Amino acid sequence: MITVIDNYLPLEVYEHLYDHMVNDDHFMWVWSNGVNAYKDGHKQFVHTIYNEYKPQSWFFDHLTPIFEKLQATSIIRVKLNLQPRDVENTEQGLHIDNESPTAKTAIIYFGTNNGYTKFADGQTIETVANRAVIFPSSYQHSGATCTDASERIVLNINYHE
Repeated sequence: MITVIDNYLPLEVYEHLYDHMVNDDHFMWVWSNGVNAYKDGHKQFVHTIYNEYKPQSWFFDHLTPIFEKLQATSIIRVKLNLQPRDVENTEQGLHIDNESPTAKTAIIYFGTNNGYTKFADGQTIETVANRAVIFPSSYQHSGATCTDASERIVLNINYHE
């Protein structure tokens, strides 16, 4: 089951998070030579927030309102993906985030553009600012770059309720 929720965060929370991502000179983005696997032909910037059972970024504490709203009891991984504008909408390939039958994925879009998330069944979710898409982490999905904005920023949270 795929759930789409518009205006997911209170505006002041959304704007606070977005401002850090795009306007804070100390917010570190790391170049990744692969989106789904190393050297898979796709590239993006990544900010890892939580991995290997512990926070990896000072930004983790800023996401508490999201974790509470998701009713997350256990966090698996949290990361931000930033893909610069492309000359065409390029899909990065179907993948799953986690094989656990109880794990969920929440994607929150920061900014509106013509990028999208596409699922194996063909369902496509447009990138709309402050939209959340929640689904089982075992669902195959692919992100797609944008052509009409400077970047596409996606917060990806893998968790258990």
